[in-house]
Amino acid sequence: MTFVDNQGIRSNASVMEFGINDLERLSGIKAHTIRTWEQRYGIPKPAYRNGRTRIYNLDDLKLLLDIAILNSNGYKISTLANLSKEEIAQRIKVLNTDEDLYRKVINELFKVMYQLEPRDFESIIDQCFITWPCQIVMEEIVVPFLRKADLFWQGRQLTEEHLVVTVLRKKILSAIEKIEVPLKESRKILLFLSGSKQLDLALLYATFYIRHKGIEVIYMGNDVSLDNLSTILDTIKPDFLYTYFPRKSSFPFDKVACVINQKSPGTDMVVTIHPEQEIKLTSFDKISFMQLDEALPFLCQ
Repeated sequence: MTFVDNQGIRSNASVMEFGINDLERLSGIKAHTIRTWEQRYGIPKPAYRNGRTRIYNLDDLKLLLDIAILNSNGYKISTLANLSKEEIAQRIKVLNTDEDLYRKVINELFKVMYQLEPRDFESIIDQCFITWPCQIVMEEIVVPFLRKADLFWQGRQLTEEHLVVTVLRKKILSAIEKIEVPLKESRKILLFLSGSKQLDLALLYATFYIRHKGIEVIYMGNDVSLDNLSTILDTIKPDFLYTYFPRKSSFPFDKVACVINQKSPGTDMVVTIHPEQEIKLTSFDKISFMQLDEALPFLCQ
């Protein structure tokens, strides 16, 4: 059986296929550039076409990931098109700036992820934590990987995603437990998700980030109801609530604002929305909307 997601990736026990938008997201190379490279230089060449749609296989993705990192280091595509896979690999091997090393690791994570090799995936992550401090691994490797894989908010329930989400969740929790920064103030930030099908990887990263700043985190996890929030606000009275939502949401912002005003007037709420989220952003008392990169520093200021 083949499973098809709404962004083009197809997977079964032996076949992994990608649309051009998947290649763009994973490699960082624009789709129109990929088409131009194919027309002029024959790489990456689709495995086959379904009508006008280009379908690529895992080897095509691996090649493009390698080409992308070399191209960003000044190699012209006209030169790369004439190199063998071994020659490309040799040139990648000698790249050793911090940025290149991070990108090489992320590329390897994608390769083993789509090869369904969870042991290799975990081994690479473990080696990262041995090589670099936890904060570097989280901010330069784990977070960029999750953004490109589109696993920060809500996965597509593909087999390979289940395997790596399990590994990454375990590693982020371990990184949180190893934080030795003492709590430096009495501020409390409560993190929660309202949906049961949302991935909590971004929330766990937020926990790591905030705790690393010496601020107390109350982590409630998934499927938190309005009644749950009402009870916790009545009892704990945190300084901030923080949550995020996937592409679609019917969250009762107005009701939550009323509960905050009634139970804990000193509490404010910060909400991160998916860039493609389909809700109307109306002003609510006590609630602010921010992207993750803005919300986390704001919560910790």
